[in-house]
Amino acid sequence: FVELLKGSLYTFLNAFTYPDKTCYPVASTNLQDFYNLIDVYLDAVFYPRITPQVLQQEGWHYELDKPEDPLTYKGVVFNEMKGAYSSPGRVISQTATSSLFPDNTYFVDSGGDPRRIPDLSFEQFRQFHQTYYHPSNAFIYFYGDDDPEKRLEIIEAYLSDFEHLDSRSAVPLQPRFTAPKQFRETYYAGDASQPGNKGVVTVNWIVSDTLDRRERLYLRLLDQVLLGTPASPLW
Repeated sequence: FVELLKGSLYTFLNAFTYPDKTCYPVASTNLQDFYNLIDVYLDAVFYPRITPQVLQQEGWHYELDKPEDPLTYKGVVFNEMKGAYSSPGRVISQTATSSLFPDNTYFVDSGGDPRRIPDLSFEQFRQFHQTYYHPSNAFIYFYGDDDPEKRLEIIEAYLSDFEHLDSRSAVPLQPRFTAPKQFRETYYAGDASQPGNKGVVTVNWIVSDTLDRRERLYLRLLDQVLLGTPASPLW
């Protein structure tokens, strides 16, 4: 991304990770630059350089500063998520989500729980990519006034090496609880010598199916009214 940012005429360039998908949007008003960016993105997504060294650098590895020191875990993602989990808000949010969705992919943190990241092996890492970052599990969208035949030509060059794969990536609906449940989680609340009530209580519900757009809109409006501004009654 850093190199693309330096030498492209892009108008948008990023990637977003969600609990159930990863998006790679790119845009440019210069057609040739747009096609160049597509080439880079398709190559990076479907033909990445997956090696043990990449996992060690980006995921986790052991590190030893001095011979007498204990081994520690380090890694780009590990360090990022360790920092994220130092935030009480992040821990509370993830705990709420995990408690509501214990039976599907929303139970886990898509960024990685730093307590679990060192459990990831290279074979698991590679197999996950081969299964879920596969054209059979992808949607590719174009928008613009360029030639549709040119789009298909570019896509064909990258997808022709693959055969259909049933990735079984559909996320089932979470069964409703028959009774309320309680969960407890701990988080770093600062220096123990500092007094004060630092406990947090949240009350959470599973509401409508996400495909019910009308009810989703109603709930978002209700959330905005009750919690969305400093003037809201539950702010």
